[in-house]
Amino acid sequence: MLETQYKAVDFFLGIWYAFPKGGGYIMDNNEKLDIIIAKLDEALKIDNEKEMIAIRVTILENELRRVKERVEQIA
Repeated sequence: MLETQYKAVDFFLGIWYAFPKGGGYIMDNNEKLDIIIAKLDEALKIDNEKEMIAIRVTILENELRRVKERVEQIA
């Protein structure tokens, strides 16, 4: 839970610092949305990769359990 909160804070701070401050060039809404979308895509990609790794580890653990059971039956 705390890790998710830290990710959310990092995400929004990243967006905040990406926008120019104080005068100068003013971004239009489409440019701001593009930055937000890019950062959200990056965050989601990392989460998806973590989920895929967790699924693969679970599959490998199940397969290892089956192999151990088979070895015990043979021995």
